[in-house]
Amino acid sequence: FDYASVGMIVVGLGGEAVEVNRAFAAMLGYHPEELVGRRMDTLAHPDDVPRATAETWRLLTGEIPAFEMEKRYLHRDGHVVWGFLSCSLTRDALGEPRHVIAQLQDISERKAAEIALRDSEARYRGLVESQRELVVRLDGEARFTFVNEAYASAFGRRPADLIGTSFVDLVHPGDHARVADMMRVMMQPPHRAYVEVRNMMASDVRWVGWEGGVVVDASGQIFEAQAVGRDVTERREAEEALR
Repeated sequence: FDYASVGMIVVGLGGEAVEVNRAFAAMLGYHPEELVGRRMDTLAHPDDVPRATAETWRLLTGEIPAFEMEKRYLHRDGHVVWGFLSCSLTRDALGEPRHVIAQLQDISERKAAEIALRDSEARYRGLVESQRELVVRLDGEARFTFVNEAYASAFGRRPADLIGTSFVDLVHPGDHARVADMMRVMMQPPHRAYVEVRNMMASDVRWVGWEGGVVVDASGQIFEAQAVGRDVTERREAEEALR
């Protein structure tokens, strides 16, 4: 208990700490003796207290044998510590609840990474969705894994209806070979390609210039292609008229 690498607490039925190990106390910037007798909900983030209280009540009434949750605690200096909390119950010889045994693992770094990733994805999505250009992401079979609102609107569809369908199906049959060539070029360094093809949009057939690249994972493996399209119909028609 004293030398466990995770925080451990024995909690009385009134919510007060009966025993606190060194890891738990250090996690929040205290010495163990400073926390003995203190109500545990005074150490928790106020927003997480109602759920923890409800789960503890279910534990005490025998509705559940144990529970786990992610819970925020307040460090002595005021910053938030994210923990993964696991709680179970000990009973006396008559089967009555005696103590709640809690274990807490510090997951602050993981939560910070998750929040940073979520914020980054939100900024990326906001940027992409605000573009007038057509933005798509494709798997290895040229099926949509993402389309922005501009692309879906151009084809009179909803983004969700296009996910999993083929990019090629919305390209004029006479230009399918060009799309295949573009995909092959993107798979080779420097993983960039450009092609102009006719797209069968909701209103009519339009020429779109597609500039494509690839998305790689942490190990450098290609797992998606990404392309940005711009309507070049007027330019193509002007060039044809000049010819």
